[in-house]
Amino acid sequence: MKSKTKSTRTSSSKKPTSVVAQPVSLWLRMRTVDFWRPHYFIIGLAGVFLATTLAMICAWYNYQLNPDATSYMTIAQKYAHGDFRHALNGYWAPMFSWLLMPAVWLNISMIVAAKSILAFAGLGILILLYSFMYRKGVQKMLAGFICLAAALLMMPWIILESITPDLLMVLWTLLLVTLLDVFLDRPTRRMGIGLGVLGAVMYFTKGFGLFYFVGTLGAVALWQWRNEKQLQSVVKRYLPAAITLAVLVLPFIGAISHKYGHLTINNAGMYDHRIFGPVAMDAQPIEYAGPLIPPNSSAISAWEDPTPLAKMVPDWSILGSHAELKFFFQSVIGRNINRTLQAVGSFGPLIAFALLTIVLGCLQRGGKYRKEFALLALATGMMALGYLLVLTQARYLWATALLGLMSLGLWVTGTRTKQIFNNLQIVVLGIIICSAMLLTTLQNIFNYKYIDRQYYRVAMSLKQRLPQNAKIISDSYNQSYYDCFYLKTQCFSVVAPPAKDTQAYYSYLKSLGITHYIDYHTRDNDLALQTFVKTYFTRVDQRVVDQVPVTTYELR
Repeated sequence: MKSKTKSTRTSSSKKPTSVVAQPVSLWLRMRTVDFWRPHYFIIGLAGVFLATTLAMICAWYNYQLNPDATSYMTIAQKYAHGDFRHALNGYWAPMFSWLLMPAVWLNISMIVAAKSILAFAGLGILILLYSFMYRKGVQKMLAGFICLAAALLMMPWIILESITPDLLMVLWTLLLVTLLDVFLDRPTRRMGIGLGVLGAVMYFTKGFGLFYFVGTLGAVALWQWRNEKQLQSVVKRYLPAAITLAVLVLPFIGAISHKYGHLTINNAGMYDHRIFGPVAMDAQPIEYAGPLIPPNSSAISAWEDPTPLAKMVPDWSILGSHAELKFFFQSVIGRNINRTLQAVGSFGPLIAFALLTIVLGCLQRGGKYRKEFALLALATGMMALGYLLVLTQARYLWATALLGLMSLGLWVTGTRTKQIFNNLQIVVLGIIICSAMLLTTLQNIFNYKYIDRQYYRVAMSLKQRLPQNAKIISDSYNQSYYDCFYLKTQCFSVVAPPAKDTQAYYSYLKSLGITHYIDYHTRDNDLALQTFVKTYFTRVDQRVVDQVPVTTYELR
């Protein structure tokens, strides 16, 4: 009888928890104050960050525009209106344009919508950064200071920097590191499928994302194979991710390959390889050549698809000659190393030290976070190396700055056991660093408010003079794209008359339907240009708008 009672109690104590009961229990706990109380700081920080960023965008930065942004926006209009044939693009990845489609349908400012998307990406980064450190046992006070530093670091990226999907890539990169950290401990099929979806999202955000994802995941798989010596087990582990990635990206690759007539994954790398090669030497055709025909009737300029522009510059190969090999190492690698160092310097001393902690963490023997430091080093190194081979810009390396902050939290937590830092030191350093970052951030934001507003006013002024279906050419593409975007007209880049046979050049402009020349007086010393304009154009208007001189000519 006793044994029966004992058996009954044992069986009841081992009864598995219901699969349905677990999420219900979590949902019930999320509805209580006790669940959220430990996270009040990050909730408040996230709310202030989002509200402040959106307010500044709407109030002061709703005119800022750049050529890349105009391409993403016009492609978004094509997707929104169902013009998929012209929306498919081998240079600009589609994710940013897809996210902008609701702005087209709702007829709201595309500039505000694009910057708002980046603000929400920043919010996601803060949540990921905090959740990573929370799971790793980083002290809440330290995690709070690091998240505050990350918020202050990202605000100028969102508000001041050009509109690009690079901050989205930061979000996906941090998510990749977070998922891989979990996947290394608990490799499940569902997690593998999630990694594959994330790889596709990275590719659809930037073409580089596919190569970065495959390289990072491949390096992790090779590392596990080296340790486990079981190839079949490793392949089986990563097969769901590979299959999911292929299913999602191959249809798009097939579509753009069909459009260009050859296998095309992304054309941005090919363009950068040529433009920043030994012949072009950083000179982009969109800035000096013209007329350049927009790729379709709804495109505002040739920059909507720069792929054909690359063909205007001779190709080159690293192994083509000794001179080209020397150029690659001295001018490409050397230049990109300098740009990488400059980017790290622009991020500030905190990020420079944070990146150093990745190295210090990897050098520790038997450290608590050795696996995490190795993963952060791989993700950071893979990104820096990938851009090092073609073109490096500061915004391309934003993810490395946030990965460094992840590492900083782990490193300080690890060193606290050795009593290198105490709570008082962390508080004092955190207040000093975050105060300095806050002052710098606010100063920059206030100094550059209403940026590009003068070009919006120039465009609105020209609207009174230009007919609705005008096609324009100018002396500076870097100013004319504002007019073409706001007036919804087409830009044919810049006037570049030949030394001889200017009559044929004039006839070509006429055949393209070009109606007006906009002179921003950036090339007043170009005698050939001035002579050509006086011969074949008639001045119809001259004005100064917000200290920007602009003269309008009509093609005869």
